[in-house]
Amino acid sequence: MIYLVMIEPIDTRYTQEWYEHLPTLFTNNGLEWAIIEGSDRTGGYSTSPNAFLDFSATNIYKSEQVIRMAELFSNKLVKPNDQFIFFDAWHPGIINLKYMSDLNQVPVVTHGLWHAGSYDPMDFLGYSIKDKTWSNLVERAYFEIIDYNYFATQFHINLFLENCLGHYSSKPVGSGFPFWYLREIFQTIQESKENLVLFPHRKSKEKQLDIFLDLEKQLPQYNFYVCSGNVKSKDEYRQMHKRSKLTFSANLQETLGIGCYEQLCAGGAVMVPDRLSYSEMYIGEFVYPSEWTINYNAYLENRTSVCDRVVYLMEQFHSTHIQDLITKNLNNIHDNYFSANTMIGIIKDVQSRS
Repeated sequence: MIYLVMIEPIDTRYTQEWYEHLPTLFTNNGLEWAIIEGSDRTGGYSTSPNAFLDFSATNIYKSEQVIRMAELFSNKLVKPNDQFIFFDAWHPGIINLKYMSDLNQVPVVTHGLWHAGSYDPMDFLGYSIKDKTWSNLVERAYFEIIDYNYFATQFHINLFLENCLGHYSSKPVGSGFPFWYLREIFQTIQESKENLVLFPHRKSKEKQLDIFLDLEKQLPQYNFYVCSGNVKSKDEYRQMHKRSKLTFSANLQETLGIGCYEQLCAGGAVMVPDRLSYSEMYIGEFVYPSEWTINYNAYLENRTSVCDRVVYLMEQFHSTHIQDLITKNLNNIHDNYFSANTMIGIIKDVQSRS
């Protein structure tokens, strides 16, 4: 049996859709699965301001998942070599599971998807947790317990090894994350491209919204749109991608970057700095020098160059060169960064050896 330890479903995040698409993925690959989920005691899942999750509600959900796992062990339903996939590796239930597995002498195989953590100085955890002594030890414990640690990009692996482990390890798996279905979803949305520049990121300080808002003042010939706080649903969010020609990023934290990938899926262009996960994922004129937006003052010094690149990508959007670049970049990153193939391959291999 393969147990899917899900992230709580939030309709403005991809976690809601994973409840639909991941079970289908496992079924289509001939894998027997069961979802381990919590119950909604918060009156609806939401997020803390400018964050990915609600920092309190997520602990209610994860604690209930621990109860579900304990019930499985108590009822002797967990069998040797069953697999548990934690779709958020930052989960205290990993320790609980290891405790029950070892002491009940029922060996299981664990998988975990790493999204971020206190080892990233620009992540919410990284700059909110002042004393990282405890969080570093917790993250290292999770990493050591988990048999297969999945990271979406090489940048994220390097960041983890340097700031958390402090030494090289061959244990991290560069896998991409399971977002294969997004390309198919965008193909079903019918919208025409407009002179619209999109900001699909959270309004957190590491996303540098102030740069985007200044660009809006500098380039009145285009419409600029901030998704956060304005779109009410995933459907509306995706319609904005289909309508816009360009997604802009000046992010200081990014270990994958779903919003930019979604723009490519929607047939649009992106403009990203040559840093973080972007450096290994995007090509050509879609990438601009990192120093242009490393902070707001640097942006002011390089504002003319930033504006010129926006204008170029907008005005040349329908050119053969830009359209070919969109197609090439999408094809390159779809299989390498937004696919479940590596993870599913490992799960099948583990199952075949059990």
